[in-house]
Amino acid sequence: MNWPAPESVTDPVCGASVSPAAAGLPVLFRGLRYWFCSWDCRLAFKSQPEIHAAARPEAGSPAGPPPTHRKGPFTVRAAPQAATPDGDDT
Repeated sequence: MNWPAPESVTDPVCGASVSPAAAGLPVLFRGLRYWFCSWDCRLAFKSQPEIHAAARPEAGSPAGPPPTHRKGPFTVRAAPQAATPDGDDT
């Protein structure tokens, strides 16, 4: 399930209004998703995300619900233990 993107967001670097559908790849930072008006703003954010995220806290959108543990069809088993040199398995 994809988490829906908002229709309009704020670029955390320059403050421009951005359409996520046209903005390209977002950056995930501390559970929030950020979009950018240009690759220059994206690179600036990636170089100092704490500063830009703090300057415009409204710019981040929730990245989605927390992941849930799903049980798949496969079981992972531990590797068998090797025998000790004296032949004792303990």
